Amino acid sequence: MVLDFFYNFYPNRVLFDFGVFKIYWYGLFIFIGLIASFTVYYFLSKKQNIEKKHIFDSFFWMILFGFIGARLFYVLYYFLYYLKNPLKIFAFWDGGIAILGGFIFGLIALFVYCKKNKQNIFKILNILSISVIVGQIIGRIGNYFNQELFGLPTNFFLKIPISLENRPIGFEKYNFFMPLFLYEMFFNLTILLILFLYYKKSLKNNLGQGIMMKDVNVKTFRANMEKLTFIEKGGIFFIYINLYCLLRFILEFFRLGENKFYGVSYNQIMVAFILLVFNSVWFFKIRKKDKTKIEK
Repeated sequence: MVLDFFYNFYPNRVLFDFGVFKIYWYGLFIFIGLIASFTVYYFLSKKQNIEKKHIFDSFFWMILFGFIGARLFYVLYYFLYYLKNPLKIFAFWDGGIAILGGFIFGLIALFVYCKKNKQNIFKILNILSISVIVGQIIGRIGNYFNQELFGLPTNFFLKIPISLENRPIGFEKYNFFMPLFLYEMFFNLTILLILFLYYKKSLKNNLGQGIMMKDVNVKTFRANMEKLTFIEKGGIFFIYINLYCLLRFILEFFRLGENKFYGVSYNQIMVAFILLVFNSVWFFKIRKKDKTKIEK
């Protein structure tokens, strides 16, 4: 039985060992996720008539600064460890990236690029949300081989064995734990479906091309205009940020090996901060302005 195999299988982090050079499963899936993410980003951008130069350049700067931010946040989180082992800071193939740091640095790079090159930031953010979550779904498989991102001990049929050296202090006697990375993959697939449905709606009803409606009352027309304006002002990205951050906030309650502050982890504090800042900017700077225009 397939599940019986996984109940007794302890994955090896190394895919190929060439002595001084090793290829890790984690790095492989990060690479595959990156390629898949760019592929989606490229084709969706082409559909939105974004120039090839801007597609490649914007993605490059986002990934570069996103990776720097993801690694930096992880190093800061385990600052005392890396203070004693400074060379380990560059050993990213061992795992250890904080996706929230990647979000922040990647978005800053994108905003700067779009501002400098006069690109529609909202259009790109909508596309980015779909491409990024595709990469996240694939990349999470690497957590399985690294034996990380697991939760509380469990006897539920969805469980994974964790080797003794990877079990947190106080949980050495338990063999099976919750595969939080698998739960995140499943819910990310659901989020991806929601985002794609909204994206299809934006292609079908492009405000930039104008909308012709017949036999529609004012109330219905206004409701449709608000929905389409919501999408054109980065609404797909807005949905992505809120759903994914909510997912991460919930999963963190079950995660082991995280420092807690009154029962709340560092990652949950970061998630709450991102949601607070993002939603404040959205509602008070973007949505409020658009609502005023529609009412006029």
